Amino acid sequence: MIYNHNCLGLLVDDVPAAVDFYTNVMGYGVHELNHDGVTFTEFVTGGPAVLFVWRWSHLEEHLGKEAMSRVKHRVQSAIYFDTVEELEHAYLQLKAAGIDFITELKDWVWNARGAYFVDDEGYMWELYSGIPHPA
Repeated sequence: MIYNHNCLGLLVDDVPAAVDFYTNVMGYGVHELNHDGVTFTEFVTGGPAVLFVWRWSHLEEHLGKEAMSRVKHRVQSAIYFDTVEELEHAYLQLKAAGIDFITELKDWVWNARGAYFVDDEGYMWELYSGIPHPA
């Protein structure tokens, strides 16, 4: 399977300051601003890959400080899957290949199903898919 790397995130301490920089200095638009304005923001950059900023302490709160202690660089790559079934297949395939995930595959409060791992160089990766909402 080829894993479509389509998102790059910066793990920051101050999301509003990052939003200010990326909108006012870099000229990017805001695609998605987390409801509280301080946790997560996704930008419109004009390129094919998604750029986002995510508050480090929010990840520590939800993934755990021990898990986040394995992250050596404040950069996160993400791989989006169109369906939960594709996500689950990739997760099992990567586990079988020896990937040591820092979280299990589960539903997260940010309306995504996903799992996280850190590669051999200390970079954080996310596998995720949106959670289908009942009709």
